Amino acid sequence: MSLKEWIFNILVAIDKLCNTLCRGSHEVTVSARIGHFANLDGFRYRAYWKLLEWIIDFSFYPVEGPGHCIQARDTNTHKKYELGNDIMRGVFAIAVIIVCTLISIVTWTLYALRLVRPD
Repeated sequence: MSLKEWIFNILVAIDKLCNTLCRGSHEVTVSARIGHFANLDGFRYRAYWKLLEWIIDFSFYPVEGPGHCIQARDTNTHKKYELGNDIMRGVFAIAVIIVCTLISIVTWTLYALRLVRPD
């Protein structure tokens, strides 16, 4: 396993841990969970999930292009998505905003310096 693969695997494990801590499934990433719930028609909390989807998609756009959460959902083989309770959805949103702010600073800086481009 290369160093890049090793780092990627660690980041995915941390991502799944964060999702689990916020009452999601331990087999699903934050992005896949958000992509799933943001795209359910007639879903009561859809606006909440759409906002989180926009935040994550914006953060990853410089390196992946549009639709990060949908792609994560579509590549997820585990289809059990946990909604979580109101308190944990609040914690989840705060965590997404904080982490994505940091990710955005890095990805958009690299994009501005022409060091990364969407595939």
